[in-house]
Amino acid sequence: MTFRLRRIRKYAIFWKIALGVFALDQLTKLLVIWLIPWAPGQPTYALPGDFGFDPAFAPIPVVESFFYLVHIDNPGAAWSLFAGHQILLSLFAVAALAALFFFRRHLELERLPSQIALGLLAGGIVGNLLDRVAHNHVIDFLDVHLPLYGRWPA
Repeated sequence: MTFRLRRIRKYAIFWKIALGVFALDQLTKLLVIWLIPWAPGQPTYALPGDFGFDPAFAPIPVVESFFYLVHIDNPGAAWSLFAGHQILLSLFAVAALAALFFFRRHLELERLPSQIALGLLAGGIVGNLLDRVAHNHVIDFLDVHLPLYGRWPA
């Protein structure tokens, strides 16, 4: 076996998880686009009883008062931080992926737990990066409401 192939196989779990997460991320976002209505111009939604509630764009309850499926377009990062700065956020994503590559030895990427954790991270980063390039925002759809906090960012 060549040296290059051996090097790639050393990180096989990382690559499988990263590609699997990326594929699942994009598939679920396509399903959200096709199946869950989005109100143009609305970065969020209202629940029954809230001001501005429109039943056409109501979230889908999975666990009532706790977990919903929604279709939200996030123009920024968590809590819509840096909204409208897609180039900056995209460069940050590329820098994060580059850091994973350059620091893979320090991150102990040869170890199984590191490959799993960093594969999940890399797959999510690439999925959101593709959203930013293709849609100019990230498609969010998991909405959790915490009892003492309220709505957590989707």
